[in-house]
Amino acid sequence: MQSPLENNAALAANAMRCTLFFWWIAYLRQSQDYWWICQEKGDCQDPRLQSVWQDFGDLFSYATLDDWFNSKGKALFEIINQSIDCNDSHASSLQLIAKENLSSISLANHLALICVPIDMDLKKAQQAFITILKQVRKERSGAYLHCDPLFAPPYQLPSIDPKSKKALINGFRVHLLEHYLEGINPEHIMKKWGCYEIGFHLGIAKQQHSKPIDTLATAKKKQNCLRALVCQKKTLARALINNVEIGKFPCRDKVSLQERWSPQQNKRKLEAIADGDWHQSNWLSAEFAYLNPVQSRLLPVDYQSPKEEVISILEAFNKMPMPFLAPKRAPRRYASSLD
Repeated sequence: MQSPLENNAALAANAMRCTLFFWWIAYLRQSQDYWWICQEKGDCQDPRLQSVWQDFGDLFSYATLDDWFNSKGKALFEIINQSIDCNDSHASSLQLIAKENLSSISLANHLALICVPIDMDLKKAQQAFITILKQVRKERSGAYLHCDPLFAPPYQLPSIDPKSKKALINGFRVHLLEHYLEGINPEHIMKKWGCYEIGFHLGIAKQQHSKPIDTLATAKKKQNCLRALVCQKKTLARALINNVEIGKFPCRDKVSLQERWSPQQNKRKLEAIADGDWHQSNWLSAEFAYLNPVQSRLLPVDYQSPKEEVISILEAFNKMPMPFLAPKRAPRRYASSLD
């Protein structure tokens, strides 16, 4: 049975999984250089990568994302902690504070005092409370956006459109599948998969999947289009990994090259990769278990083939809660005609 502290940590990590901060960590764990700086205990010639390591720590030393988030993530993504710390006994309920006890009250950073005349009309008090609460939230939001040190966390997400958010998720899935294909036996049938097969099996741009009724010209056109889309996703994933290594996400800017390892470190790195220390044979299922420990236990265990297992795991990534993809405004409803 979980203790209250353990339960709070799990709730906080689950709430983080519903945000782009989850994908920040998912991409960072796909950085080979970040993995190596963790093995080297921060010994790196690139101060940008070293700075990120000092803040995020050894992501590969924790059993699950929940453990890492409870240890490191709350401080890095403080704005999340403020918005999801709803298990605090005072955060979801009102308190009656007597005037004589006011000096002994210690407020957390997610609480505020509002003075209300006791004889104030109930409806007026409710409306006034709503107005003040909106004002407080607006001011806090503005302080966050303008990097006020009182509210701004060390790492922040820029504003991006839903289409770009969806692209980075598909880019992550394409990257995982591509990396998986690189490591399988050359004789395996999946080894022959190209961009079209990757896009087809991941369900990307289904309108570009060939159909039996398509003419040869139409089928080729669709295949070429899907290949181009998957190539774009590969390029996007690499750009995102390059940027997340230096503390920027989601960002696809070109990152200037800088020497990171000594010749001895490079040699040890290549030897470790060759020995399978970077990604072992079961790394994909282990990665999903790290990022989603609860959901991983719900995945099937009786797969008929390695292909079925891989696609199932990649589809599970696609089915994670993603409220950030929902439009900010609900679609307008029009009255149906009575004719």
